[in-house]
Amino acid sequence: MNHDIKKKGSYGVFASINIIQVSMKKIAKMILFVIIGLLLFTGIQKILVSDANLASQALAVPDLLHKEDINIDVLFLGPSHIANGVSPMQIYESTGIVSCNLGTGKQPVAASYYILRDVSAKHDLKAVVLDASALFYENGGDNTAWRDVLDNMEF
Repeated sequence: MNHDIKKKGSYGVFASINIIQVSMKKIAKMILFVIIGLLLFTGIQKILVSDANLASQALAVPDLLHKEDINIDVLFLGPSHIANGVSPMQIYESTGIVSCNLGTGKQPVAASYYILRDVSAKHDLKAVVLDASALFYENGGDNTAWRDVLDNMEF
């Protein structure tokens, strides 16, 4: 009878070890599932999000600015309202007006001034549309807002 108790007791210890091993396997599978899910999410995000809308919408100066044989009639400047809400191609197709959208997320008004100064030196602008909502930003534009503009300007 003592012998049976030892078997039952030792079996209980082995069962505990087996349960721990099964739990570790489940935890490892869950961690692997989360890692694979994150990798897939990141990969799909890079495919679905266009380059124009990535992280704070870095200013991509169009080739149009550097072509001297094409003159820009209208220049759009300002924060994301302009950057996301104005389509120069649609304006051209419907009216024939050549325009350029140089809006960026949280673009400070002072940065808009420097863009305007740079573009007006190369083009005879007929109109400038400036979204002045940036005048009411509390911090006047953060570092990334300034970098989005200045990193792509010629000095």
